[in-house]
Amino acid sequence: MNAILMNSFLVVCQLLYFALFAPCSVNSNISVENKPTDNKQNWVKIEANYPKINGMKNTAFQNNLNKDIENKVNDFLKDVEKSAKDTYDALGKTGFSPYEGMVNYEYFINGPVLSIIMEYYSYLGGAHGSTLRESINVNADKGELLQLKDMFKDKDNYKQYILKNINSEMSKDPEKYFSQKLDSFNENNFYLDKNGNLVIYFNQYDIAPYAAGIIEFKMPLN
Repeated sequence: MNAILMNSFLVVCQLLYFALFAPCSVNSNISVENKPTDNKQNWVKIEANYPKINGMKNTAFQNNLNKDIENKVNDFLKDVEKSAKDTYDALGKTGFSPYEGMVNYEYFINGPVLSIIMEYYSYLGGAHGSTLRESINVNADKGELLQLKDMFKDKDNYKQYILKNINSEMSKDPEKYFSQKLDSFNENNFYLDKNGNLVIYFNQYDIAPYAAGIIEFKMPLN
């Protein structure tokens, strides 16, 4: 009898553990389709991949989101192509290194939260190209965009929590940054990684020189 009670107790403990601490399950209805495009000419090299999201219950929201992503990518590529062609023609087609436009992405699903990270790279002459990162976070179940404050139960102190983590990390290598301490950040620049951690990122030149690249700060989403 004691052995049976003990086994039952252990089973209950295991169930409680998984209920409390197991990571959020993946939303199995959501899938991401890759949409590639390219264009290689004497004046430009285009290589782009962007996502098309499928499986949301709110198809109107899904369609608008997909269209917004596609339009943003196409506008970016058109600007690179136009700048390349104009410069190529102006230089008389000599001494010209083709401009480049590249788009890539990655995505993570944490329960209902779908995070899409887009990166736009352009080389328009000069010593080096530049990369701009943008992120989109949505509640895939409800079909709505998420703001940073939506990630927190405590909506009064989330900024302080984030800044505390960022400044603590910056203090480990203060020479890397323009300033040794931050008192603000772009609340649009966030996503949840594969482990459900919150990632706050800064684009090139935001808080450090070009060589530092895009800088990330990861922290638990408490």
